[in-house]
Amino acid sequence: MNIVHIKRIIKNFLWLVLAQNAKHLLTLIILGLLVKKFSYEEIGEVFTLQAIMSGLFAVSNYSLGFYIPVFSNEISVDEIKRKSFWHLILNVRFLLGAFMLFISTLIVFLYFDQHLQLWVLTIPFFLSRLLNPSLIINALETNRHLFKIGVLSKVLLLLSVLLIQYYHWINFWWGLTEIFSIILIIKIYYPSLLQFSFIKFSNLFSFFKTTFTLFAVHSISALKPFSVLPLIHTFFGSYWAGIYTLADKPLEIFRQISGAAFIGFFPVYQKEKIKLNYRSKFFLLSAILLIIFVLVLKISAPYIIYLINDFTYSGNATEIFRILIWGLPVLFLIVPLFSEYISKRKWK
Repeated sequence: MNIVHIKRIIKNFLWLVLAQNAKHLLTLIILGLLVKKFSYEEIGEVFTLQAIMSGLFAVSNYSLGFYIPVFSNEISVDEIKRKSFWHLILNVRFLLGAFMLFISTLIVFLYFDQHLQLWVLTIPFFLSRLLNPSLIINALETNRHLFKIGVLSKVLLLLSVLLIQYYHWINFWWGLTEIFSIILIIKIYYPSLLQFSFIKFSNLFSFFKTTFTLFAVHSISALKPFSVLPLIHTFFGSYWAGIYTLADKPLEIFRQISGAAFIGFFPVYQKEKIKLNYRSKFFLLSAILLIIFVLVLKISAPYIIYLINDFTYSGNATEIFRILIWGLPVLFLIVPLFSEYISKRKWK
């Protein structure tokens, strides 16, 4: 890994961090407004459904999150292949998404009809995930456009939250503002991606079969964070789901940094065939900074919760936050290891 590679990785990483952090910092401001306007129970209901929809998307995304980055070079240099990969993304997501949404809506209708209105109004949130073009934008290394999508959608949502009086509409506007921002940025910078074509089911089935092992690995890691909040809601109630949300939402910023580390690193790693040295000063320094970072978060926990929770201390949310931060180092450590694994394309 030479200095040119490191500069490209840092550039990709910083744009992704800026995009994700700007979006999540605005989300924390929005959460603070929601705490002012609604109860913990209502917030727990809203974010529990977001977690469930995010879990449905994790399944609908199948193996794409790991599969598409492997072809970063082809996507960058060949517009025809770029469009074909984008069509693959949309076909896979919408086929599986439609199935997952039908089954889950039927279950809600039959067994949880008291939540049906909130569930239906959360569907735009799910659709915004299906339309997300981040995999293509990451491969092109034009992550500044993700920053624009994130900031625009959250500014529009912030304005919407100021007007919302009934908590059922939060997820509806959350999804609608993201859909609008995604389509606008695609239209301006990637107009060819607005075209769509169906892929033969036989080809899709072949893709599902070929990358099933990759999907199995992805689904376990992707579903785990989205399963916690629904379980808390089920066993402890919506109040504790709301308290958990206060602790978990700030950590999303730092989880996204680990995701940005992988997404910023892998396209360069894959295109340039970089050889990794785990004993290098770069990796050693990264590990030391990571440990310091976690310790700083542990000390800062009460003040972070205080700022979000309408300038009120919450001992429960603080302790949950301190427990959750110890999962962060693992997310960062798997970046180089998993990059090596998927680059070999041994999915069968």
